Amino acid sequence: MATGWQELLEQMRAASNDVHGKEWDGLWKSFAFLMVRSTAFGDGHAMVAYVEHDPTKYALALLLTALLAPTEWPVEWEAQRPELVRALAELRRQTRSSEPTANAGREPPSFFALVELGPDKATVEIGHRVLATAVDLLGTPCRRDQVPTVADLCNLATSRLGAAYQRALARQGELAMREPLLAAHLRYRVAALRYDDAALAMNDAIGSVLFHPFDAAAPQLALPES
Repeated sequence: MATGWQELLEQMRAASNDVHGKEWDGLWKSFAFLMVRSTAFGDGHAMVAYVEHDPTKYALALLLTALLAPTEWPVEWEAQRPELVRALAELRRQTRSSEPTANAGREPPSFFALVELGPDKATVEIGHRVLATAVDLLGTPCRRDQVPTVADLCNLATSRLGAAYQRALARQGELAMREPLLAAHLRYRVAALRYDDAALAMNDAIGSVLFHPFDAAAPQLALPES
């Protein structure tokens, strides 16, 4: 059974013209499954019933499938989307270049807020804003055919933030082994590794590498002696 409109559309276009055969019975089951979970037409069950009783049932199903193929996410993609959004949101929190605002509660400052960024300050701020855009787009969610573009945004942000982080960490020297930098460094690494896991899971669901995990591993830090 197809679990996405694009996959179903490809199967329909490859199917024979014999709409009375078993092949189209299976395609109809996929259409009904996807339409019930779709929010495009409100009551999916009612829409399935309407199409089923239309004299041109399969032709109408093909048209609706072609309409929804570029927009709605497959089941497997949708299953991975919430964790990817959460991971991006946490990564965004850990890449602020300023102290959290008063309404952010007692959330500790990020590594980037505790160090002098120098020429990387603009890079970090832009990367932070790009992550915010990606969170909004994936949280909505965006259209299926926009996912590669959103992935490009994520890749741009994570690659530049990762490079800026490594440079900032190197500049700190032994200070990076002391609080509060050590705790901030660890929070950033946990967020980065969580994003890597979420990106890999989404890539597996898509069947293609769109979201590039970035190397969150920093130089090994020796913990300060107690």
